[in-house]
Amino acid sequence: MGTAGYFELDTDALLAKIAQSAPVTTAQSATTITVNASGAPAGGVNAHFKLLVDGKTVGQATVDPAAKDYSFTTNLTADQAHKVQVQYDNDGSVNGQDRNLFVNKVTINGAAHSPTAANVTYDKGALDGKDVVKGQSSMWWGGTLVVDAPAKDFPAQTAPANTAITVNASGAAAGGVNAHFNLLVDGKAIGGATVGTAAKDFTFATNLTADQAHKVQVQYDNDAVVNGQDRSLFVNKVTINGHAVAPTASNVTYDKGALDGKDVVKGQAGLWWNGTLVVDADKSWFPSAGTGAVASALSAGHSAAQSADGQDTVWQHLVAQGLEAAPSHGDHATSFYDVVPPVDAYAHAAALLEHHPDPLHPLDAV
Repeated sequence: MGTAGYFELDTDALLAKIAQSAPVTTAQSATTITVNASGAPAGGVNAHFKLLVDGKTVGQATVDPAAKDYSFTTNLTADQAHKVQVQYDNDGSVNGQDRNLFVNKVTINGAAHSPTAANVTYDKGALDGKDVVKGQSSMWWGGTLVVDAPAKDFPAQTAPANTAITVNASGAAAGGVNAHFNLLVDGKAIGGATVGTAAKDFTFATNLTADQAHKVQVQYDNDAVVNGQDRSLFVNKVTINGHAVAPTASNVTYDKGALDGKDVVKGQAGLWWNGTLVVDADKSWFPSAGTGAVASALSAGHSAAQSADGQDTVWQHLVAQGLEAAPSHGDHATSFYDVVPPVDAYAHAAALLEHHPDPLHPLDAV
């Protein structure tokens, strides 16, 4: 203190002290975790599991004999790795029946983890880190399947996912690469996937404005012809919070090329060109019920779809059988002529058409 009654104040030190004593706000990740599982019962009781994160219980379920999704929501520290744990806790044998749990997949905020992935282990017996082996789908003993989920699986988000969207799709590969699609809602990307030759469900979870209509968009983005092989995407069904829609339904369109509303035709299963299948989803499909809607949608494995178009179904069946498809796109004509000498082009196309007639792709598209 000086002679005039004043003292010197170290403002930097004071501000640092205030900062240390102030409460620290930790970003939260509103997280949806879905376990796809089934079980083998014993004594009339099927397998039961608890879902834990970092050792803390989030939820639990008793599974069915048929594989099914079980969805849970919780708030976790964002941008931080977590251990997601599926704990099988009622292993037993009754009158020669062996109860077991089968875990097919664990999906965390849309990121799918296989039980045999490198970041998954099986801690047999107590969750104590002692009897640990590589992850596996079949849990023959009581124990815990542990997913070491990376920080990127837990982005900062303030609201849990309230919408589940499942795209059932397959593809025809070209040059060893199969069809890829992005899933968008109202033009914003939600996720993406590369399909296989066999039809499969691809499920995505997101948070959307409730009680409002949305456009759910399946955007095919890697169309090509390679050495006469024509890559294509086949969308069999889009399910939104349990509402199943066929690609040929009246509320579905196919916007070819850029998503610009210009070259738009009726919806169809076969996406022969780059473009977007657009589902105009009614606002009633997005209730304000919250996360329960996601759990219901993910567990409703057998919702009846609107009927599919017969021509697309026949074509897709033939593609699945591995039959050679006639080059079909108008925008692929150059690639076709690169593969087949021009003098033989129409003869070749006619032979293909005789082998596999396709009413959706006339010869004038060649």
